[in-house]
Amino acid sequence: MQDIVQEGIEKGTSIDNIVLEVNSTKYAFDRTFIECATALLPVVLAQPLKGNPAAKDLPKKVQASMKRLGPLLKKFVHTQDDQIELIFAIQVR
Repeated sequence: MQDIVQEGIEKGTSIDNIVLEVNSTKYAFDRTFIECATALLPVVLAQPLKGNPAAKDLPKKVQASMKRLGPLLKKFVHTQDDQIELIFAIQVR
């Protein structure tokens, strides 16, 4: 799944099309929504760090990245329990 998202981001694929591809993989491998979100998380969090931005530019890059990729995670995080599990996944990474 990470490769699908990474490739989609690099090619400028729409979020909806990335979601379709991830959902296809989700159903093919019988995964849960939160398993998908947790798998996508490293790719989403790594985007602002591409190109080694200066520390002063990092907040803007994080904000821009989350604006673009936040909807991708939202498609796979449906409940408050999912949100909590995603927070724990962030802490582990």
